[in-house]
Amino acid sequence: MAKYEITYACGHVEDVQIYGKAADREREIAHRERGICKECWKAEQAQAAQETAKTFDLAQLEGSEKQVAWANDIRTKLFDKYGDQLKAATDEKTKNFMKFLVGQSSAKYWIDRRDATLRQLAQEWLKNEGGK
Repeated sequence: MAKYEITYACGHVEDVQIYGKAADREREIAHRERGICKECWKAEQAQAAQETAKTFDLAQLEGSEKQVAWANDIRTKLFDKYGDQLKAATDEKTKNFMKFLVGQSSAKYWIDRRDATLRQLAQEWLKNEGGK
């Protein structure tokens, strides 16, 4: 175990504690130096979430700062994966489901369903609101 000063590819310097054998630590240092620091990674994630929110006209999330950040990540992954497919749908039920997802402004909604598949979200929507 030792502390190392890492200079990331983004130019930021950070002291990190790395555990393990010397060879493993050296490999970890080299890996980190090729990447970006935590703050730059967070900024990239926030930018990606903003772009996805703008692309799909997603509702502004409500909740604590940490909840909103977490929910943004969850929602961004879902819309990056399935958003274009949902947006291109022509049947009325899928369009209504898309409107429902786009309008979900509660960070809690997304966090509570963080492990749900799109199919599970659709089934829940059909059961609660879509069948009305």
